Order: sequence, then C-alpha cells, then structure tokens
Amino acid sequence: MRFHLAGDKIAKVCNTLIKYVAYAVIVYFVTRSVDVVARAWAGKTTLANVNVNVTGSVNASTAVGKEPGSGQGDPLVPFLPCLPDLWIAAGAIVLAAGTISYGKRQARLRKDTVEEMHKYQLEYERSLDPNRTSSNLTKRGDTRPGDE
Repeated sequence: MRFHLAGDKIAKVCNTLIKYVAYAVIVYFVTRSVDVVARAWAGKTTLANVNVNVTGSVNASTAVGKEPGSGQGDPLVPFLPCLPDLWIAAGAIVLAAGTISYGKRQARLRKDTVEEMHKYQLEYERSLDPNRTSSNLTKRGDTRPGDE
C-alpha cells in the first residue's frame, strides 16, 4: 500500500513537471520566433493593411522596404533568416495538434467508462438509499440538456 501511495505522489510530481516544462518550452519558442522576426524587420519600413468586412472575411497585405525611405525592396528578404524557425513552428503545431487529439481521446474514453459503469452506480446508490433522488446527469456524465 505504501508503494502505491509513493507511486501516486511521484506520478503527480512528474505530471506537474511535464506540464510546466511544456509551458516553458512554448514560451521559449514563441519569444524566439518574435525575436527573429523583430531582428529581420529592424530598421525597415513595414506597412500592414488589415481589412475586416461585415461578413467576417479578413484581408491582410504587407509591404517591406530595405531601409526607411529607400523605396521598393524584396518582400522575401526579411523572412530568409527565420526559415529554420519555420521547422520549429511546424513542430510546435504538430505537437499541439497531437496533445489536443490525445486530450479529446482521453475525455471520450472517460465518458465511455462512465457510461459503462452507470448502471452499476445506480444499483449501488439504490441499495444504500432507496429514497435517493437523481441528479439526472446523462449516462455519459454530462449535464442534463435543460441545465446548460
């Protein structure tokens, strides 16, 4: 029994550690990406036009010059130093998508288990107290539709 409690404590510490390390890694990569873009655009003239229509469509356009007042420049030049960071951003997006899908799968599995155990829970509660009233949660443990 003591080993089980120690294992639970270690698991809780590891889960907390993983969560906060993930937050730190996300903050690091976001700040690094912003820094690279800021350095690439430093000293350059940047114009951004963002139009939002009533229908909800968004149009954005940018123009980047080589130096302030120098006229036209190659719009791809400021982005060349940050191309390696595109792989980092792509990796972060893949990691985020993976964690979201993992979380959704775990929530679905938990609801499946709740649904499977629902009839046993009802029998157990009735055996303890036959006058017990129900909270009217759904079989999957969700709030009843009228209470949302």
